[in-house]
Amino acid sequence: VASFSDRLGSYTNTGQVWTTSDGGATWTKATGMTHSAGLWRISLGAAASNLQTLYALASKPLASGAIETADGYKSLDGGRTWTALNLAGKNHTNGAAGGFAELFAPAWAKTGSPGTVLGGQGFYNHAIAIDPTDPNRVYFSGQLYTTMSTDGGNSWKRVTDWMAQASTPYAHADAHCTTWGPDGALYLGSDGGIFKST
Repeated sequence: VASFSDRLGSYTNTGQVWTTSDGGATWTKATGMTHSAGLWRISLGAAASNLQTLYALASKPLASGAIETADGYKSLDGGRTWTALNLAGKNHTNGAAGGFAELFAPAWAKTGSPGTVLGGQGFYNHAIAIDPTDPNRVYFSGQLYTTMSTDGGNSWKRVTDWMAQASTPYAHADAHCTTWGPDGALYLGSDGGIFKST
């Protein structure tokens, strides 16, 4: 499974996912990964315990507006077909950002929706992690926070925040990569360093 976008060109509606079943000799474009504003950058993650279960986090093209999250997607057939998770239509179970730091947050960061995870930087910060032993536990990280689902994308909880808002621990903004350590902890790499789950 591979994703493709025009990173150096027009920045418009070029996000695609392709699959191969013959070691890369031939490729087929996946179905179901669409958005009315188009797709651009797409990050992919596979569940180590079930390689047929994949998740994707996709951004809209740059010119689409302040919130660049297109949606999250899930595949149960190795990436051949995808279903949108409707992130914008859901709320975090621990609510919106709050507290003194909210005064300095952009308006979209104050919402309780996982649909704001990429903020205005879908071109820059994406990270996905899937629990290596549980394909229903997925983490999406982006501009200002990390959100987690334990039920395959049906419900979401904010688990980190750049200003420790909404009763969540601090992790620096602009997430770029994740990995699971041999200790079972999730490591998150960002512009501000490496953060470890407890």
